[in-house]
Amino acid sequence: MSHIRPSRRALLAFGAGALPFAAGLGPAVAQSKSLNIIGHRVHRTALTGDAGGKGGDILGEWGKANGVALNWSTFDVGPLHERLLREASLGETSFDVGFLLNTNAVPRSLQLMAPINAFAASDPIEDWQEVSPGMVKAVTVDSETFAVPFRHATTGLHYNEAFFTERGLSGPPRTIEDMIAFAEKTTFRRDGDVPVNGFAMEGVSYVNMVTLSLAYQAPFIDETLKVVPNTAGMVKTFEVFRDLFAKQILPRNFAALRQDEVITMMQTGRLAMCHFAFGRYLAFNDPQKSNYAGKIKVVSPPAAAGSPGGDIVGTTEFWSFVIPRNSRNKELAWQMVKAMTAKEAVIRAALNGNGPIRPSAYDDPRVKAAVPYAAEEARALAVAKPPLPAFDKATEAGDILAQTVQAVALGQMKPEDAVAQLKQRVEPLVRS
Repeated sequence: MSHIRPSRRALLAFGAGALPFAAGLGPAVAQSKSLNIIGHRVHRTALTGDAGGKGGDILGEWGKANGVALNWSTFDVGPLHERLLREASLGETSFDVGFLLNTNAVPRSLQLMAPINAFAASDPIEDWQEVSPGMVKAVTVDSETFAVPFRHATTGLHYNEAFFTERGLSGPPRTIEDMIAFAEKTTFRRDGDVPVNGFAMEGVSYVNMVTLSLAYQAPFIDETLKVVPNTAGMVKTFEVFRDLFAKQILPRNFAALRQDEVITMMQTGRLAMCHFAFGRYLAFNDPQKSNYAGKIKVVSPPAAAGSPGGDIVGTTEFWSFVIPRNSRNKELAWQMVKAMTAKEAVIRAALNGNGPIRPSAYDDPRVKAAVPYAAEEARALAVAKPPLPAFDKATEAGDILAQTVQAVALGQMKPEDAVAQLKQRVEPLVRS
C-alpha cells in the first residue's frame, strides 16, 4: 500500500537509485546485532563523514562500541519515501530506521511509525527540550510524537568568488535584482571555450523554485493552504525563469537538471551561482573534488529591493529519524536515534555538513572554526520557511510547480497563463 504518489521521474529513478552501503565496521559485520537504515546519501554523509567532513564517523563509532552492524540503503528523495512507506505498510519490514522529510510527515504516514513518547519517557534523548520545538510539533499527532528531527536543509546562495573577480563584480549580490544582473555578467566562456552559466538550480525539484518566488513575497502555498496568494509576485517569478532561460543564463538542460549535476557544475567551474542547501559548501570546496576549493562562498538568498519582508529569504526543509511500527528492532533503533541526536553527535554532524537541529551547535567553537557559513546559515534559518506546508498531496503539488516552471522557461506557456493553470491544478489537491 503506497502512501505517496511519486512522480514519474521518481519511479524511473527508483530502479537505479538504491545504493546499498555497509558502514565501515570491519569485523563488526559478523556481529549478531544489526540495524538496517534507509535514507538519502546526505544522511549517510552527515553521520559517517564519508565526504571528508571533520566530524568523522559518528555512527560507525557508535556501532563498534555497541557491537552493532550498520547497513545502509540510500535512495533519491522520491524513491526513498515510496520505499519507506511501502515497507512500513507491510506486516513486517527489514528496515529498522528511516528518514522522513517534513512534506511527507502527514498524519497517515506518521502513524505507520512507532510512537516515541514511551521510549523518550523511559530513556530520554539528552536535553530533548532544546530540539527545535517547531519541528517536533510538525511530527506530532494528537500529543503523540512519531519522529525525531535530525537535519534541516536551509537554502543558501552559493557563488564562485573567482568568477566574480574575473568579471569585475564585488559580491555577494545584496538583492535579487543584483543576483540576476550578476548571473548575466557571469554567463560567459572561460579559458576561451568552456561555457559558464551564471545561475542554476535543480530543475526537477520545486524547493529552490519557491526560494526564488519568496524573493518576490510570493509563496507557492501559504500556511493557510491558499494557493499562490500573491499572483503578481508569482507572475514576476515566472518571468524571471523565462528570461534567465532565454538569455542562456540557466543551462540548456535546466528542465532535467538534477542535484548531482549542479554540484558537478560548481566543482568544475561551469557555474557561477546556485541555490543549494548551506551544507553543500563542503562539497563545493572539497579540494579532492573541486577545481575551485576555497573560492566558493555562500550567503543567505537575497530578497527584492525594498521588500517588506526583509533583505533575505530562505526555504528550509527538515528530515526526521523514524522507526517503522513494524520494525523488529525498535529498542535498538531507539538507542541509535538517541545517540545520534545527543548534543555531541549533533555538533559532529554539523562538522560533516549537517544542518543542526539544536541551536546551541552554532555556538560551539568547533563549529564556528570549521564551518565558515555557520553564522550565515543561522541568520537564514531565522527567516526561512518550509517550501510547502504538510498536506497529503504536497509532493504532487510540488511536482506540478516544477512542471509549470519548466514549461514557462521553455517558452511553452506565458507567465500569466501559468499562474492561472497552477491554481487550477493545485487547489483541488489542497482541498482533497
